[in-house]
Amino acid sequence: MKSKIIALAALGALSLQVNAANYAVSNLVNGAGSTDTLFQEAGAVNAALLDGGIVSLGYFGSNSYVPSADLANISTTISDFTSVTSGLTGGFLTQLTTAGTAGYVDEALFDGPSILTGNPLIGRTVYMFVGDAATLAASNAFALVAVGTILDESSTPENQFSANPTGTTPLIGQINAGAFTGDPVPGAGAGVTTFDTLQLAAVPEPSALLLSAFGALALLRRKR
Repeated sequence: MKSKIIALAALGALSLQVNAANYAVSNLVNGAGSTDTLFQEAGAVNAALLDGGIVSLGYFGSNSYVPSADLANISTTISDFTSVTSGLTGGFLTQLTTAGTAGYVDEALFDGPSILTGNPLIGRTVYMFVGDAATLAASNAFALVAVGTILDESSTPENQFSANPTGTTPLIGQINAGAFTGDPVPGAGAGVTTFDTLQLAAVPEPSALLLSAFGALALLRRKR
């Protein structure tokens, strides 16, 4: 129970910091399936939990930029993404002070600079970008989720962004309800629980892309 309280208190403590954008690269709320959505490899609904993949919080090039969900052009999306802070799944769980496990990421809270009037980041959407390797550029499967909007902290409380995908609709990837049943963090006190997952989507193989292109050409010829 103590470990659960620590986990909840860590996110609640965000409000104690003044005039600073806070980024929590963590999907650990209290170790229970009702609140923690685990990161999952691409593939079947029962695919393995993600281990060693990157989870990054950041933003794209401009307020008007809308990232594409087209995985065939994912390199363009990656190149326009600015990461503020990131962590790897399966690493050390900061809140529980224990070795991590697949499906979770839990880095120390990143206290970013204040966002004040005139800052060009105001209005920018913050995204969680997930890949199945140690960097986005090296990854072959991805998830992309909008987690909030950067606001002017001159007149509002500090910005708070979390990598817990519970209750979100991914731009890339999908939420699978009840896709994992088990105890991903032994010793945390939750026991065996059923969890939702955020599952990554794999980049199509070149052969699949070619087949899609040929199919499109065939449709065009029929129309003519």
